[in-house]
Amino acid sequence: MAQTFTPGPWTAERRRFGSWTVLSPDGFYIVDRVLSVTDIEANARLIAAAPELLAALELALKYVSVVMIDKYAPMFLPDAERDHETIRNLIQKAEGR
Repeated sequence: MAQTFTPGPWTAERRRFGSWTVLSPDGFYIVDRVLSVTDIEANARLIAAAPELLAALELALKYVSVVMIDKYAPMFLPDAERDHETIRNLIQKAEGR
């Protein structure tokens, strides 16, 4: 069973004193504070993009699955099988499976 998460889009917002927070569409905290020595903003934005990245992976998995059915796919996309496995594993990781 897939774990559920707060639907996106999430937003990253700068807080006072240089920290960042990630909020749900209705303004609830996904992450109260993103703090690190470097790349604080980049980390917050990556976290905020997580729901949309998961949706993009699910869409990519569908496309790669269709490509793999084509008997000519190995000639044009020799890594399709490996890519399919990578995408599937990342989706499962995100869903806690």
